[in-house]
Amino acid sequence: MTTLAHISDLHFGRIDPAAVEPLIDDLFQLKPDLIVISGDLTQRARQGQYQDARRLLERMPIPQIIVPGNHDVPLFSVLRRSFDPYGRFRQFITGDEYPEFENGDVHIVGINTACRLAPRLGGFWKDGKIRPRHLKALERIFGAVSSPPCAQGGGKGKGSFVATNVQAHESPSPQPPPGVSGGGVETPIRILVAHHPFIEPPGGHRHGTIHGGGRAVLSLERLGINLILGGHIHLSYHGDLRRKYPQLPRAIINVLAGSATSTRRREAHCAYNVLRVGNRVCTLSVRRLMGTQWVASDELGLAIS
Repeated sequence: MTTLAHISDLHFGRIDPAAVEPLIDDLFQLKPDLIVISGDLTQRARQGQYQDARRLLERMPIPQIIVPGNHDVPLFSVLRRSFDPYGRFRQFITGDEYPEFENGDVHIVGINTACRLAPRLGGFWKDGKIRPRHLKALERIFGAVSSPPCAQGGGKGKGSFVATNVQAHESPSPQPPPGVSGGGVETPIRILVAHHPFIEPPGGHRHGTIHGGGRAVLSLERLGINLILGGHIHLSYHGDLRRKYPQLPRAIINVLAGSATSTRRREAHCAYNVLRVGNRVCTLSVRRLMGTQWVASDELGLAIS
């Protein structure tokens, strides 16, 4: 069984100081196998905010997979946003464009869906996009797994801070159906980390969904992606992509985390997700900060196909 702590929208610069120490304590009690942070570490991508975020990350358990969000791109510094939008993220967080973690239960890859300028006029500074180069990279990474790594131990990664490129990937090989390896053995659940949501909660949401999602979801389905972990809406939510993309032949579940440490949230409490994965079964529990204690919701089984 693999335990994932899924954290999003830290927003240093708009931090809730009362959430920070309880979060660190709770993570060390939880002892996750991996922490996934799905973007918006900062409020305005300023150097001091990145330094504060880095200090927090260094106090958390490792390994970690971290991707940027739209708030991790400078908003008011036009030159930096135009010519070096991810420079500070690379400097203070990670330079790995496709951070990766793999063990016998999960195979996880992160992508950067933030934009210098997004296509929608009402969201040009905050919307996200999944691009053809993301899909090519994911095909290269997931397509290289020709046999399940079930005999391996825990997930491996380069360095001690961010889990990244844990297996040497060589030439792509033909893939069996999702969930089954070429030898008939079940493969790890495949998880994509992307800050921007592919679906919205019922009733819609003013943030909008990721650009390019309609073109990408069939490719993600063919690659055997089972879950997509994200944030952006500052609200704990999960849903089946088939509700928005009926062309999908099977379920892909988008799991969104609330804001873990920020006052910028659309629910009463700071929150983060805990996913437990084993034998191609996945459960989800939301932990919410009640006073100084994190309280878990009941575990909910997610439909993995």
